[in-house]
Amino acid sequence: MSYDGSAASSSPVNSEHQEVTDIPIATLIQHLVDAKKALSSVGTLWRANEIVSAAQSALGESVILTARTGFLRTGISQQVRLLEKVRSGIQVVYDDGQADFENVIRNLDNADDRLKKTMDTLRTTMVASALRPVDEKPRSLLDFIDENAIEATRSALKDTIDLAQSARSSFATSIRTFDTSRQSL
Repeated sequence: MSYDGSAASSSPVNSEHQEVTDIPIATLIQHLVDAKKALSSVGTLWRANEIVSAAQSALGESVILTARTGFLRTGISQQVRLLEKVRSGIQVVYDDGQADFENVIRNLDNADDRLKKTMDTLRTTMVASALRPVDEKPRSLLDFIDENAIEATRSALKDTIDLAQSARSSFATSIRTFDTSRQSL
């Protein structure tokens, strides 16, 4: 049947036209839907191919980054072990310095005690009248010693001890800072 409802003529143009009109509309719509799905599938396949290529590229980058990270982790671990050895060495130096400092302070305290006793002895030991001029008033042996020089030496030693204690405190603070930095690694 033709579009106008009359019988189809036998001309070639009409016969081609009739073949086209013999296909039901539902079939044409189904073919159109199937074609659209096929085109959509091709687009999806292209996108899937792009996604797979991007995933392969990302995986390659991930492998490279993992290798670099492993290398860095190994290097950092070695550096941390080295820092721990340095810290151990610093602690030994600090402990030895502490012990030496305490020994020096103890020796200086003992020397100061002996000096005080010696000064007391000199203060109480009077020069015999036969050894001094007749008109000179009695004097002790301490009168012949420059006490200012002794006090200046004592004061210099105390200042040096204070400086050493300040340096020791600063060293201990540096050790704590070093420990904090090392632990943050």
